[in-house]
Amino acid sequence: MNRLRTNCLLVVITLALSLSLFSLQVYGQEEEQFQKAVRLIGQEDFSLAEELLLSFIEKHPDSAPAYTELGYVRYRMDDLQGAGRNLQKALDLNYRMDRAFYILSMMRLKVNQADSALENIDKAINIDPNKDIYYMQKGAVLFELRDYENAEKSFQKALEINPGNNPALAGLALTHFYMGKKETAEEESSKAVKYTNPDYTPLLVRGIILSRTDREDMGIEYFQKGIKQFPKEPRAYFNLALVELKQGKREDAQYHLSRAAELDKYNPEPFILLARILREDKKFQEAEEILLFALKYNPDNPDLHLEAGVLYMVGGKLADAQTMLERGVLLSPDSEYIRNALGSVLRMRGNYSKALLEYQRALALNPGLSVVYFNMANLYEDRGMIPEAVNSLIKYLETCTEDTEREKINDRIRILRDSLKIKQSQELYQQ
Repeated sequence: MNRLRTNCLLVVITLALSLSLFSLQVYGQEEEQFQKAVRLIGQEDFSLAEELLLSFIEKHPDSAPAYTELGYVRYRMDDLQGAGRNLQKALDLNYRMDRAFYILSMMRLKVNQADSALENIDKAINIDPNKDIYYMQKGAVLFELRDYENAEKSFQKALEINPGNNPALAGLALTHFYMGKKETAEEESSKAVKYTNPDYTPLLVRGIILSRTDREDMGIEYFQKGIKQFPKEPRAYFNLALVELKQGKREDAQYHLSRAAELDKYNPEPFILLARILREDKKFQEAEEILLFALKYNPDNPDLHLEAGVLYMVGGKLADAQTMLERGVLLSPDSEYIRNALGSVLRMRGNYSKALLEYQRALALNPGLSVVYFNMANLYEDRGMIPEAVNSLIKYLETCTEDTEREKINDRIRILRDSLKIKQSQELYQQ
């Protein structure tokens, strides 16, 4: 599975203000209608801004800036298709509209298309290499791609252009944290939250670093502060829920995950964790509804297909499980987790040869994934292939880092070996 995007550095509020200020600088003498629309964007009154921009475009159908602003408004209103059309129109009118590429980059990252997001932000930077928010966005994209060294350089460039860009400093702190530079990250994240800034990123990053360095209660304080100041910021709720799950506060976590999912339907992670909680509580229908809703907005997300496949498998809907997991394999052929789950569904449906093939493919991708050896042992035992089952269980013990089931597995190995001896004795007797 892909790692959870608990630390995406996109911050909508700061970017909205940056766009609005930039627009006012460029179009200060243009018609009052356009200026008012831009001010409304800064105030996050997107419905009225949309109305004014559409009226303005009727009078000025060749205005690339107006289409760019309209694209941004629709992006913020979660009308990503409309936003994409508006931004493309802006670029058709003026291919050097750097802000259009910038907004496209934000939009692509929102729907987990990091490669496309990087391509678009690079185009924006090539047109105007002097905007700190562009380098901050590039740092966020590179972070999502786990290219931490280049993310570090991008955030540093943003700070070089604008030393007061605290979201960039927070992004740099989180990047350093993932690079193992924890003392530097501690210093940078502490500094970033000290200054007043209309942005959630410093609070988010400080909370993440504290909660992942055995200071969970302090981390929770920052997440709660973020929720109070920015009640529409989904990652505030999501990261708080992660800590609550770790602390065993399932009801609180479920509530905050629901809020995160409500605020950002293009992020599959809250939906996945919500469905997992419901599945563990055997609320299969509720879990299914949540996952199918998420798939409407994230139809090509392999992790959603994996979670849905596991849900159907546990709930006994094996045909549906196979369909979901086969789609997941098409979307992510290198996911050992999806192939392992598909192997288990195929085994349960009696297709042992294909199941074994999926298990083998999973191990080729990750030889240390211990659960695959356990599942292969079940398959071999089902088929009466006792020596192979024993060898698979031994491999499971060699690769498994948890000790909780070790004694039970050893007992199972002894039972299988004893049964093999009895079978061999019977065969000798019959001869």
